[in-house]
Amino acid sequence: MISFGSQTRVFVATEPVDFRRGVHGLVAMVAEELKGDPYSGDVFVFRSKRADRLKFLVFDGTGMILATKWLEESRFTWPPIRAGTMRFVAVKTEEQQGRAMLFRTRDLFVRQRTQLINALRGHLSEHGVVAAQGPTNVKVFAEAIEEAALPLLILQLARVFLDQIEGLSKRISELEKVTIHEAASGEATRRLQTMPGVGPIAALAIETFAPPMSIFKRGRDFAAWLGLVPRQHSTPGQAGSR
Repeated sequence: MISFGSQTRVFVATEPVDFRRGVHGLVAMVAEELKGDPYSGDVFVFRSKRADRLKFLVFDGTGMILATKWLEESRFTWPPIRAGTMRFVAVKTEEQQGRAMLFRTRDLFVRQRTQLINALRGHLSEHGVVAAQGPTNVKVFAEAIEEAALPLLILQLARVFLDQIEGLSKRISELEKVTIHEAASGEATRRLQTMPGVGPIAALAIETFAPPMSIFKRGRDFAAWLGLVPRQHSTPGQAGSR
């Protein structure tokens, strides 16, 4: 078994290599083309053109190790390459994965509730029962349904919609309570909530989905990662933003 320390670095060649190269050929490639030190103890990874084979090159202090992994039926998933470099996603902890599931479950329930409300509004509008959009107006629908002289079948189906909407609303409220509890239990999320405009949901979302803040050189880099960039006003030969 080959084991590596926690400080071991892994370098991945962005272009496929000729797999006929042996130890000496890959060592020369690391030194000449990748500008690395093949005897540093770092791991160097190479792939074939069909992405079905990998080679790992590492010096363990006593000699050079070359290991090969070969897939029989599928291919390795390779990170996207932009401008000759790869950008990897930071490994998430089990706690972060659980919070991500919490967010996605709540988002799913919210979308399902919205779909049900919109469907109910569309069906009832054909019978003259109209109410404003949004979950806060579901009670208006419930009252209007009981007061309007609707056919029995429509009344029964509308009650089915209302029961489903009420059940989803309860589950969404429960998940929001869990979100608030999770945001209050973490040091980073508590600090984030001290910022104006950042509540429990936003704080937990940043802690769960955002990469480590150390990769951003300045605050506006993080804003750009979020998609908050200045509005561009460009004219021929001149560019400006505000």
